[in-house]
Amino acid sequence: MKYLFRLDASNLVLSYKELDALIETYTGRRIDTKNCISSFCIIDLDVPIFYKITSRSGYVKEAGRLIALGDRDNPVQDIFVEQDHLVVNRYVLKHVRLSNMDKSVDLKDRILRSLSIFFDKESQEEIVSYVTNNLVITSFIDYKYRATRHREREPSRRPFFRSIALPIRLSRALINLARVKEGDTILDPFAGTGSILIESHYMGLKSIGIELDWKICHGCAANLNHYRVPSPLILADSTEITLSEIDGIATDPPYGRAASTHGESSLHIYMRFIGKVAEWLRRGGRAVFMSPTYINKDIEEVLCRYGLILVDKIYMYVHGGLTRTIYVVEKP
Repeated sequence: MKYLFRLDASNLVLSYKELDALIETYTGRRIDTKNCISSFCIIDLDVPIFYKITSRSGYVKEAGRLIALGDRDNPVQDIFVEQDHLVVNRYVLKHVRLSNMDKSVDLKDRILRSLSIFFDKESQEEIVSYVTNNLVITSFIDYKYRATRHREREPSRRPFFRSIALPIRLSRALINLARVKEGDTILDPFAGTGSILIESHYMGLKSIGIELDWKICHGCAANLNHYRVPSPLILADSTEITLSEIDGIATDPPYGRAASTHGESSLHIYMRFIGKVAEWLRRGGRAVFMSPTYINKDIEEVLCRYGLILVDKIYMYVHGGLTRTIYVVEKP
């Protein structure tokens, strides 16, 4: 079945990379870029896989079964569901979403007339038409991201809160980029307040956390206990811990003023961490971590030194003084 995914445009590259990683995790395939335009991707998936992907994603805004494709002159050129089904089970078109340049009454009316045989004002199931460039895409809304879905786990609502805590959506994206499945084990060697450990639990993964700072580790334990997350949490310097055959790593090593490095330079922490990644991961396992861009050159030299494969780099603007790089690396 063909599904339409609308991605979060606030960081379109990260949104696309996360969806691509989820598609690869569950199907072994990659997204065909020919089927993506702007913030939309059309992907052929089995129904159970669609629901797995949408339940795990951080940056998919909306998704649903594709109904029709067309253009401004003929909004319904190709129909991708059985027409008898659409006529017998009539639906309500709740939205026609146009870009700022496309907000014309004529275009909206043309779309409504083209799709009118499918509509019933009494229906409760939602379909929507999007207009992007010259393309008109109509789909069901089977999934819609709602912030309220994760509200009780927002960092500010946890028993222990620090400004260094990763947002839920970013935590999920980092985990998904590691291409781990339910039942796999993911490691966060700089666990902080526990964002990645908490989300891993809610995504059906096993996890292990390591944290050096006693106060932060104590607070992290309180958060894990609050959400009944059974992850082992180790108070230690992660670069002195021996582990092996870990399926994936997702973490945000400390740097800058907000995160304590205990007097050690950020670069030195990254160098030691990368050396341990090569030891911790199973073959084919992936590590996902963030760093400030000003140490990128040094990081890539260290990755090469330890024989790790650089799979991807994603840039994330934070503010005028800081842009972060999300690294995805693999142990061959």
